[in-house]
Amino acid sequence: MAEKIAILIVDDDHGMRETLADIMIEQGFDVSTADSGERAIEMVREKSFRTVLMDIKMQGMDGVRAMKEIRKINPGIVVILMTAYAKDALVEEAYISGVKTVLRKPFSVEAMLKLLCEKKKKLRTIIVDDEEDFSKIIAGLLVRKEHQVVTVPSGEQAAVEVEKKSFDFALIDMNLNGMNGLDTFLMLKEKCPGMRCVLMTGFRQEMKDLIESAILNDAYTCLYKPFEMEELHRVIGEIFH
Repeated sequence: MAEKIAILIVDDDHGMRETLADIMIEQGFDVSTADSGERAIEMVREKSFRTVLMDIKMQGMDGVRAMKEIRKINPGIVVILMTAYAKDALVEEAYISGVKTVLRKPFSVEAMLKLLCEKKKKLRTIIVDDEEDFSKIIAGLLVRKEHQVVTVPSGEQAAVEVEKKSFDFALIDMNLNGMNGLDTFLMLKEKCPGMRCVLMTGFRQEMKDLIESAILNDAYTCLYKPFEMEELHRVIGEIFH
């Protein structure tokens, strides 16, 4: 039996929230609800949702602000916003923030279900690190956030992988055997021009010059080991949203 798609409905209107939940439960979705942006953020920390369906205008935190916070926690999550207002500054802000569709209330059930069933794009990610256990942990956590992940222990093997396919995102340790992190980054950047990169190292001072050179060449940032996964998710959210 296929796993149910997990959906979070966020609306401070009890009637609307429960009506949408009933429709989606009937359609076979795994449905949770929240009555505020603040509660939605807490729930996204606790559970992995594929999609959030959220009203823009709510008491307390508005839907656009909540969306931005949610994407820091789970960059791959799909957020669909709803509004009863045709023209509103928050709607414009939502589009500027990268929202593709805002559902205008009242909307048809068919339109909503079509959006909910669309498959989101998985980020093609390569992790280059010779610490095998660390790579496996990071890869497993990123897969849960809808990444397609390849792990390699060296720049040389990363070069082999990029001959097979391109990547959207790279996480590169600076202290590698053979090709160092800077050279690995420059090689990946040349072969995958649209790829974004985050560096990582446990050797802040020793790698300082290499890190600065990589950032001058458009690496996004460097995370210093040991770092929290929430910090990595926040950075990915900034890059891709």
